Amino acid sequence: MLQIFRQRWTARLLFALLLLIAGEVIAWQDAAGYDIPDWLAVAVIYVALGAITLDLMVRFHASDTASVILIAGVFGLAHGTLISLATVQNDNLAIDL
Repeated sequence: MLQIFRQRWTARLLFALLLLIAGEVIAWQDAAGYDIPDWLAVAVIYVALGAITLDLMVRFHASDTASVILIAGVFGLAHGTLISLATVQNDNLAIDL
């Protein structure tokens, strides 16, 4: 049981780590200004977005270029709403969502 749980979440966590590195370290939103709670919140968001993105890819059998680009667009919209908006305006995040 634990092995099945580990196999399923290892791929999700590694994909989330890839998204975190590509989105925060390479693109460098405002990573230098993050505190420990900010990094925890960003990590939780990336794990959720990574799991949802992988689920969409499996659920809709994303094997051709058009479907992968469509799922990447959904990820981009969610990323832009949750992370990029949070780094720009911290005071009105609930209202902006």
